[in-house]
Amino acid sequence: MHVMANGAYILGENVATTLIGSLGVFVQLFFLISGFGLCCGYYERIKNNQIPLNKFFNKRYLKIFPYFALLIAIDVLFTLTQNGGCATFYEAFANLTLFFGFLPNSNIEVVGVGWTLGVIFAFYIIFPFFVYLLWTKRRAWITFVIALVLNYACTHYFLADGNAVSCNLARWMCYFLAGGIIYLYKDNIQALINKKIYIRIAALIVVIGITVAWFFIPGTIGNFDISTLKTMIIFAGWLCYAISVKSVIFANSVTKFISSISFEIYLTHMLIFRVVERLGLVHIAGTGWSSYIITSLLVLVGVGVFAWCAKWCLEILIKYISGGN
Repeated sequence: MHVMANGAYILGENVATTLIGSLGVFVQLFFLISGFGLCCGYYERIKNNQIPLNKFFNKRYLKIFPYFALLIAIDVLFTLTQNGGCATFYEAFANLTLFFGFLPNSNIEVVGVGWTLGVIFAFYIIFPFFVYLLWTKRRAWITFVIALVLNYACTHYFLADGNAVSCNLARWMCYFLAGGIIYLYKDNIQALINKKIYIRIAALIVVIGITVAWFFIPGTIGNFDISTLKTMIIFAGWLCYAISVKSVIFANSVTKFISSISFEIYLTHMLIFRVVERLGLVHIAGTGWSSYIITSLLVLVGVGVFAWCAKWCLEILIKYISGGN
């Protein structure tokens, strides 16, 4: 999607807007899985006071900060060679704090795709409070309904003047909560879907059906916006299926490798696109499908190599600085 948006390709309006242009919706899936995944690792331990908060936040910083700081440094150097300006340093400083998800009306271009990291880290910061919100299933559902209303308010009121609250945790909290609720019911979900093979087949047919239907169901019914609900239902369905069924599609050597560097891949892909652009390869075969596919493949391969190498080097450096501990 980002390659298409920045490469000025002519791919046909229906394909570009309906299919490729809609891929940005996977950011919401990322939020939903983040809520579920972090609950898998820490919900019970925080609820039962089994992990010090100092250890919890140390792990979050060590996972995120080194690689993100490296990308910020590269992006700043690249930007300074283009136009310079104090804005770059303000944005870089805000990024380095990892608190930029709390900034009002932020529109940060340094590692621009990193806005999701601002939302994610804000979620990490309030995760102990998130556990409180999910303390009981009843409280979780009440909070989820409130978060849906807040999402609607952000979309149709607080975003009405064009400000950047779209990058704020308040708008996306409903997806984190949906992931948390799925965690609370995971045993029931797994028991139901794994009960009989025909139930597993039916579940797969349902999630495929609602995914296809997503492209045809309008985002509004009358004057009421249902885009968040229909997207959440699809992603929740896939997550419920994925945690219940052993599948070579979801779990294999390729997906495991990509998963191990998925964070790095996401943050790096626009940096690699800029490199490809600098090398004059973006429109190597014109502005149509051929160039788009070639550029996308170059970016994917470049991102994978850079992400793996940078992660490996940073891990060695951190281990050396910490004295091997």
